[in-house]
Amino acid sequence: MTELKANHLDIKFDDEIILEDISLEIRPEQFILLVGSSGCGKSTLMTALAGLYPKYGGELSQEVSLNHQSIAQIKANHRAKKVAMLFQHPDQQFAMDRVEDELIFSLENLSLTTEEIDKRINSALSEVGIESLRHRELSYLSGGELQKVALAETLAMGAEIILLDEPFAAVDPEHRHELQVLLKKLVDQGHGILVSDHDTSGYENLITDLYRIENRHIACVDSTAWSPFFKQDVNDRIVTNDEFNESVFSMAHVTVNNGKQSILKNSSFEWAKDKITLITGPNGIGKSSLLLTFARLHDYEGSLLYQRKLLDKLRKKIYARKVGLVFQNAADQFLNITVSEEVEQARAHSHHADYWTTEKVDQCMQKLNLIGLEKHSVYELSGGQQKKLQILIMLIIAPDTLLLDEPLSGLDTNSIQHVMQIIKQSSNDLEQSIIMISHQTHGIIQYIDYHVRFDQNGLKYESVVNS
Repeated sequence: MTELKANHLDIKFDDEIILEDISLEIRPEQFILLVGSSGCGKSTLMTALAGLYPKYGGELSQEVSLNHQSIAQIKANHRAKKVAMLFQHPDQQFAMDRVEDELIFSLENLSLTTEEIDKRINSALSEVGIESLRHRELSYLSGGELQKVALAETLAMGAEIILLDEPFAAVDPEHRHELQVLLKKLVDQGHGILVSDHDTSGYENLITDLYRIENRHIACVDSTAWSPFFKQDVNDRIVTNDEFNESVFSMAHVTVNNGKQSILKNSSFEWAKDKITLITGPNGIGKSSLLLTFARLHDYEGSLLYQRKLLDKLRKKIYARKVGLVFQNAADQFLNITVSEEVEQARAHSHHADYWTTEKVDQCMQKLNLIGLEKHSVYELSGGQQKKLQILIMLIIAPDTLLLDEPLSGLDTNSIQHVMQIIKQSSNDLEQSIIMISHQTHGIIQYIDYHVRFDQNGLKYESVVNS
């Protein structure tokens, strides 16, 4: 029986204790959910358990053991047969350009036969429900589709212990539930699973154990005290329609393609100016490509206007100062090394420096729990901390229009509220137009002015938001 164990483990970085006295054991037929606020050390713990920490600095006080052997001393190809890890950002684990090639590459390292490789690929793609993506290029996939590919790759490895760091952050609610059920099926088949997730919906009746990290320590939560950790799925309603005084974007017979896939065909639509509009819809429908189109980073056909002016007639440099895009992967946004350098760079290029005063920035940093991290490299931050910093610097730059691609992924409940409060205040005070994609919709409806559903039928204003 495979056992992965940490016993009274301390984790340090630059002499700073990140986690202290961590004892955790993962066994077959265990389904453990790990919770905790953004930046508490969940991802760090999982990389340590996978034998991937320390890598570029850092220190462990004790060894993580796999079947009573130090996991760090086990060769990577042998370790992969026992323990697999799915990273928070799936592109961190991809080495090839196509889905099939990526899976073949990872499985070849296990010294499998061609027949066994093909069998595993077929099974994994089928389990995750992405057989249709087998021959697609990874660069054309949505964030949610990339997460599904990463999960399929993890399953194909056949490891007995599976560690998943925010595996469903960009996955739509329907497929999220299906994949959670799949994880439970794997547990019933004898796998041990540890999953870190800020969104706890759907887990309550599936998991065997709940662990919480708080104040650098980990604790097992008794099942009698689980209820406060799980929110109920609800359908929130928003007063919304397609009647507004002025449009920020106007689409007339617009067609958008992603490779050979048609995203929008001959679509006409109006987007409200100086309001916050939420876009929801299934993975792979083209939501991110739509934002890239608005940002002039994706080709289109038809007539697309920005504030009543044809997009392709506007000078790109001027337009880039008016319309900003917050990328799905926070690391793609950063230009400098430290948190303070990123903030100062944003202030130096702010269109509303009189609004984003030192006092205002400090208030937001405090609210987002980023105080004390000023000298840290942005790449030392947790995924949630990177996301909060990314949003803040783009708000400080303060373009007239801001496009947000999954700005809430990887954030805990409190952080989501604080981020949305700052976005709402900035939109109101500076009369900004905000268009945001989010699969995380619980508790945010009060900040939204309009909701657009994007599915196979195209774009449509709706009052119901599924969360």
